[in-house]
Amino acid sequence: MNISDCELILALAEEENITKTAERLYTSQSAISYRLKVLEKELNTELFTRSKNGITPTRQCGMVIDFARDSLARYEALQKAIRSSSSSDEISGTVRLGSTTSIATHVLRKLLQSFSILHPNVNVSLYANNSDVILNMLHESRIDIALTRGNFEEGVPNRLLYEEPIYIVSKENLEISDLPDSPFLMHPNSNAKSTLQKWWFERFHSHLEKFIEIDNIESCLQMVDQNFGWTMLPAITLIGKKKYSLIQMKWADGSPVLRKTWCFLNPESDNARSRAFYNYLIENVPRQMETLFGVKR
Repeated sequence: MNISDCELILALAEEENITKTAERLYTSQSAISYRLKVLEKELNTELFTRSKNGITPTRQCGMVIDFARDSLARYEALQKAIRSSSSSDEISGTVRLGSTTSIATHVLRKLLQSFSILHPNVNVSLYANNSDVILNMLHESRIDIALTRGNFEEGVPNRLLYEEPIYIVSKENLEISDLPDSPFLMHPNSNAKSTLQKWWFERFHSHLEKFIEIDNIESCLQMVDQNFGWTMLPAITLIGKKKYSLIQMKWADGSPVLRKTWCFLNPESDNARSRAFYNYLIENVPRQMETLFGVKR
């Protein structure tokens, strides 16, 4: 169990409702259920009994709740001790972070709060946009650190944070064989188009030619709602969206098509504050993804 697990157990015990717990922790019900199953398997015991009225902690869960409260109290004491031991030469200044919009929305809020406790004299300026824009900002030294998606050429300094599955998203149930008859709705974050072309050629022995360019993801999903076509999205952007038909993309050999997320540190910004924040991200973003969304490192 980690600190996020402790917070989850206490929230579930207090709310006795998965929906309310998801709202409280700013995540999805499926993510809560997934993490709870992982913990029950890890501890080899049932933690909550389920009923139509909600969930109730089991007797064994009482011990886990006590452990979670103690762990969080010790963690808070540690944070206070770190803050009180801060000296006048502690790192300070501003770190400029560029991130894809979905990561900024679903992952960074809690991490930025925790980092500010560890380093109260460091400010983080966040710029959210699609991966191409964020990478350009990095190359132009307008940001210090970048969190982006996609596949990058060898030799570019980076750190792979995690991989997540990609889904074909449609209004109605589609078969793979139906896709050529319906247009692909391409939004600005479709930086995996080359991957889609490769997958398409493997499936249909032709190039994808029928597509409509849309200016943003929300407009794209609105067109999917109106059954104008289909799109492709990574798992993180589908959090809380249950009304769509999903097909997980797989290669011909059955292996999943995965979207990679990377962390870049601008060599020109390799100072104490940027290095501290970079190390914090590469340690905690994968953990946050696994804890909240079930995405493995």
